[in-house]
Amino acid sequence: MNAITLARLLSYGVDSQPDRILAGLSLSKDRWEEILRQSLRHSVAPLLYHRLKQADAGSIPPVEVWEKLQTLYLRSAAINGSIYRDLAEALKCLQASGIAVIVLKGGYLARHVYANIALRPMSDFDLLVKEADLLGTNELLVKLGYRVSRNADTEALLAKYYHLPPLIKAGKIPVGIELHWKLERPSARFEIDTEGLWRRARPAAFGEAHASALCPEDLLLHLCIHASYHHQFRFGLRSLCDVAETIRRCNDRLDWEQLRERAEEWGSARCVYLTLHLAGKLLEANIPDHVLRRLAPTELKHSFVTVSEAFTLGEIGDPFIFRKFGSLWKNRRWQDKLLIVKNSALPSQKTMARLYPASQSNARFSSYYVKRWKDLCRRFGPIVWQMLWRKKQMKNLVDDEKKRLALKQWLIS
Repeated sequence: MNAITLARLLSYGVDSQPDRILAGLSLSKDRWEEILRQSLRHSVAPLLYHRLKQADAGSIPPVEVWEKLQTLYLRSAAINGSIYRDLAEALKCLQASGIAVIVLKGGYLARHVYANIALRPMSDFDLLVKEADLLGTNELLVKLGYRVSRNADTEALLAKYYHLPPLIKAGKIPVGIELHWKLERPSARFEIDTEGLWRRARPAAFGEAHASALCPEDLLLHLCIHASYHHQFRFGLRSLCDVAETIRRCNDRLDWEQLRERAEEWGSARCVYLTLHLAGKLLEANIPDHVLRRLAPTELKHSFVTVSEAFTLGEIGDPFIFRKFGSLWKNRRWQDKLLIVKNSALPSQKTMARLYPASQSNARFSSYYVKRWKDLCRRFGPIVWQMLWRKKQMKNLVDDEKKRLALKQWLIS
């Protein structure tokens, strides 16, 4: 229940000051240490420190907990300060080349919504550029020292995805940039008008560099889709804090009716309803009741509301399970198991060419299968170990994955 206590301490309600909440709680040292662990799990430790400090509640947690929160806050400020300098450099380069950019999610939120870059931990930036500028932007960033994290077939990506593999810039504090040309992949069934995003975008400054940001309604819709459909609330309270903070910061500029209509147009009403419902329930975000009522699906399955809350609070296990191994575990027939293993370890040449483009021009093509096996062992070895030696835990993970897939399907059905 300490995730619930953490949510209360982060609450956005009018009367939800941390000192008032703490006055009604009796928290032992062990409870405080668990709250600290939960704040790390949910990536909200700097925000918790900021809230407690603003309320002059620093003397209430144990000294060790308070000092750890302070250290995490200062570390977040240092890391974000460094990567924002890299972002400013990249934006100035793109601006000089006449390339328009919209800064998405955390990169915009930390500076312009939270208004304190320490409060929103992050390790990379998401940038939206026009599809015609995509390859040119990629080349300019490579000239600035960014390197492709993995090889990929660009044409295949354009047909199936909505962003390129991350570009990574090495350094004392590495920074990644993910280049988007859309907000969602074509197979997701959303009808997001990308040209409309650009028409409604607002100017936003990042130090001496200038870019754009989504308008408040589009920003909130994107955050809701990202939290619910993309990740099934696996980022926990941080995603809901992003939503609640956006509502608080943009409240006087937020047109709720436009947001509701656009959610319907995009086909994202279920995503938006579920995310706003959880932000209102767990964090007391200021969401008008009539908006939730009109967004609510006609056939609302409360089981999905319940499981989404459990995902958010971390009451359901580790979500990072490889689905093919989940299928391997569920299938009873050994022939099916062998086929899954074969397709994973020995993919077709066409698939190998997509996974490892350099293999197409290499005379020793078969050597890339060795690389494939090494990659599989590195990425999925721990899950195989669980399957072999922790059968009950693996079964729970598979069951959790089934719940996530059912939720994801419901969100777009």
